[in-house]
Amino acid sequence: MKIIGSSILALFIAAYSLDSPLPEPSPSANQPHYTADGKLQRPDNYREWVFLSSGLGMNYGPTQNGGSAPPAFTNVFVNPESYREFLKTGQWPDKTMFALEIYTSAVNSPPNKRGNFQDTLEALEMEVKDSSKPDLWRYYDMSLTEPATAPLPKAAGCFACHDANAAVEHSFTQFYPALLDVAIEKGTIKKGISVPLNAHRWSKVVTERGWAAAEAAYREDKAKHPESLLTEGALNSLGYALLSNKKTTESIAVFELVTREYPTSANAFDSLADAYTEAGRVADARHATNKELELVAADGAMPAARKKSITDAANERLEKLKSAK
Repeated sequence: MKIIGSSILALFIAAYSLDSPLPEPSPSANQPHYTADGKLQRPDNYREWVFLSSGLGMNYGPTQNGGSAPPAFTNVFVNPESYREFLKTGQWPDKTMFALEIYTSAVNSPPNKRGNFQDTLEALEMEVKDSSKPDLWRYYDMSLTEPATAPLPKAAGCFACHDANAAVEHSFTQFYPALLDVAIEKGTIKKGISVPLNAHRWSKVVTERGWAAAEAAYREDKAKHPESLLTEGALNSLGYALLSNKKTTESIAVFELVTREYPTSANAFDSLADAYTEAGRVADARHATNKELELVAADGAMPAARKKSITDAANERLEKLKSAK
């Protein structure tokens, strides 16, 4: 191949730039494109978009097949331009596109022994916000073989479900953790949608507004959402996170709440004893540890090996507390 000298090449580029019209930018691959008859063209680059979240076995309606079918995975992507705008405003701009993949799940594949992984792409659905269309939001059950698909009829149910239950406009932002925090901060959660507390959101109340406000928020959340996200495990993890960050007073308050909510849990009293020990509250630590031992001894369903392990650890703590002031 003949190599063109750099000076000649530079002159060639300059001449091209001056004498030739610049090419028109191609339409964005991240915006909706339609066929002449109004079908949405499948964006084949959607896996290059921003990944929002994945769900396993989610179902907004009655359980099918008696719940016996393996749970399906759903992966949600959004075009990057809309994602960046949402971070600024907490709202979705025109031409927003969501892609939702549905994968079958599987278990048996070496070296996996338990738990589910994604297996076969079963369906692709799209949600599009487009002001050029009469309904603004449209839903598509995309063909995996054909390049374009007609919108679902409004009466199919997707529009009504999203309109009634989506946290932000027509998007189920309540299932996209990072964006949900943005929407809460921007105040764009739709009126009538109640967002349950989780450990992250509640911890901010604990550390920023004090315990009285935190417990009131907890009680209010439990009243609104009986199947609260603030489970014993979530509360326990939050308590230890606070303890590791030297927020001992807040940690103790959380663990004390757990023992009130779960008074027969040996683990709850074990955690409280750890926090009391860290705070130097020796008498309280002994009391919590003895309560833990009492509950372990009374638990007839606990495996013997686990019972011994917990009992040994608790007795070891008591021995250390004997020498504490």
